[in-house]
Amino acid sequence: MAEFSQAPDELADQSCAGAASGDISEVVSVANPVVWFTAMAAGLVLLWRVVFRRDRLAFFLLAFGLYQWLPWILNPRHSYTFYIAPLIPALALWLAAVFRHKPFKWIAPAFAVLTVAAFAFYYPIWSAKPMSPDQIRAREYWRAY
Repeated sequence: MAEFSQAPDELADQSCAGAASGDISEVVSVANPVVWFTAMAAGLVLLWRVVFRRDRLAFFLLAFGLYQWLPWILNPRHSYTFYIAPLIPALALWLAAVFRHKPFKWIAPAFAVLTVAAFAFYYPIWSAKPMSPDQIRAREYWRAY
């Protein structure tokens, strides 16, 4: 974290313009919580379909996702979350597979709206915009301390 009062002279890009005294800037790999937690719920739905419906597609999608997730689970380096990036296509496929079924089709539009809203909320973190410590804490959904 960097504290801002004035940008260094060698920076002429105005990256600190509008930063108040005490503002900080962070770039962290925080996932969109709407996508992440909805995908985890979709994984549970797929697991249900595997166990009770013998759905082969659900089994294949779960196996693909777990294959991508397994190395990260075995050695979780939370400071190196970019290692979990290969899981993103699996999560997208889990969501698509669940949203295609009739009972869940009504969730897809709400999911899209909430995903865009969460993107707008987390954009300052992803783009390293200077914010107050309270604004940054509001965007943390796991407290590391």
